[in-house]
Amino acid sequence: MIGPALFSFGVNVALEKQNGWLILKQLSPVSPYQYLLAKCVSATAFSLLVACLMSLLALFSGVSLSLAQWLLVIAIALLGTLPLCMLGLLVGAVSVSKSGTCGG
Repeated sequence: MIGPALFSFGVNVALEKQNGWLILKQLSPVSPYQYLLAKCVSATAFSLLVACLMSLLALFSGVSLSLAQWLLVIAIALLGTLPLCMLGLLVGAVSVSKSGTCGG
């Protein structure tokens, strides 16, 4: 869950900020909240894919849970992506230096 939510989200924001896409997006009719919501939904969708693949791997490894327990584990993992998305947003927003390069 950490990979798609924290790293992908933060890197995309940093790259969009570095390349000037955020300025262009401010001119579009999309509100900043809709932009952030779309980014969070995208990261959550990738996290759902990861959760399903890991659950499938656990199922074939001999882990036995009821359907309700599997769904609860996946739901808790997906809820955990939201704070990681916000942390990724912070990292992405701060990581672009004044010279316009990432990580500098």
